[in-house]
Amino acid sequence: MGTELDLVGTVGTYRGTDAVNGATPDVDDGGNYWLVGFTSPFAINKSTKLIVGWSFAGGNGAWTQQGNMKKIPNPEAVNRGVVTASLAWTF
Repeated sequence: MGTELDLVGTVGTYRGTDAVNGATPDVDDGGNYWLVGFTSPFAINKSTKLIVGWSFAGGNGAWTQQGNMKKIPNPEAVNRGVVTASLAWTF
């Protein structure tokens, strides 16, 4: 077929301070994240490739906290799928 399948994956934890610019007291945030996916390049000719891919990103334990208040779950942290397409030209 003249193609290949490339797999990608990542996992980690984040912790941010001063997450909301100008908030008093400061707002901190944190959580865990992961991503799995693949890409596959298809040769159009000797110098051109079409690269298509799909990945799914998610996480758990996302939270925000202002000052000494209780940590609350972050409702903006959601799981999502992403489709990509790119064109590579070599000269």
